[in-house]
Amino acid sequence: MPRRLVYVVDRRSVVDQATEAARALQKADPALRISTLRGQHVDNRAWLEAPMKFFSFLGSPNFFLIFIPLVYWSIDAALGVRAWFILVAGAGFTEFFKMALHGPRPYWVSTNVRAMASDPGFGVPSGHAELGVGLWGMIAAYYHKAWVWGAAVLLVLFIGLSRLYLGVHFPHDVLVGWMLGFLTLCAFVTFWQPVEARLKKMSLCNQTE
Repeated sequence: MPRRLVYVVDRRSVVDQATEAARALQKADPALRISTLRGQHVDNRAWLEAPMKFFSFLGSPNFFLIFIPLVYWSIDAALGVRAWFILVAGAGFTEFFKMALHGPRPYWVSTNVRAMASDPGFGVPSGHAELGVGLWGMIAAYYHKAWVWGAAVLLVLFIGLSRLYLGVHFPHDVLVGWMLGFLTLCAFVTFWQPVEARLKKMSLCNQTE
């Protein structure tokens, strides 16, 4: 009578490990047949992976490097300039604190975490969370409309949650990222107009000389 190995997995984090172990057993005994039963918990969560990766992309530097030039050339040059400045400042602050804090990512700490994305950098603060607050918050402050603020808050929330779902950040990584992004946004909103006026004045002085 042929033998069959049936294993049941009910968590996404152990699917790959269980499959590798089963294949190792089959390699040792080619006559062994294998069946996999995935629990309801696994199947019900699978559909979330694609939208979570989409929201994560909306907070990534790669997205903003595409989005900001489009805004500058096609929508509003002034908004594009502001977005570029806050992107550079936010990315700089994020890298500084990552190198200073050396926070690990969840899948560095536990092999039970199945990350659905990867990043070679340190975990805290979350750069996606920080840039999400800075960039989308700045756009909301620029237009100063209730519906834009509402959309920005929802985007920031889903960007942070997506980083948790994908297994690349701890909750405190996202919280620190949100806090750093909020401080960056407040500083930008407070000091941008005086700095912009100063730059325009300097430019006019140079043109008259």
